[in-house]
Amino acid sequence: AGGNKVGIATHDYAGAAADWVLTNNESKCKSLLVTNAGGAANIIAPDKPGLTFTINNKSAQAITIKISGGTGVVVTAGKKVTVQHFGTDYEAITTEI
Repeated sequence: AGGNKVGIATHDYAGAAADWVLTNNESKCKSLLVTNAGGAANIIAPDKPGLTFTINNKSAQAITIKISGGTGVVVTAGKKVTVQHFGTDYEAITTEI
């Protein structure tokens, strides 16, 4: 995991599909960029209503952003979507582009 802690947090799954659990600093970024997932993978984001993220899935696999134990939002390979936490989990607030 990495990122500039200013606006974009990045995560290279390195060919794996293990969960990316956002750190406190990563969760302050508004954009999340993922690459190189080896299978469908998850981003585990904080359970904080009102948080908003734009996910840029540059991986060839589906990525789901959700709270721990949630169902969240699936971001199709190669797509972008903006999501927001509305009290129980993350929901898409834009269509994929």
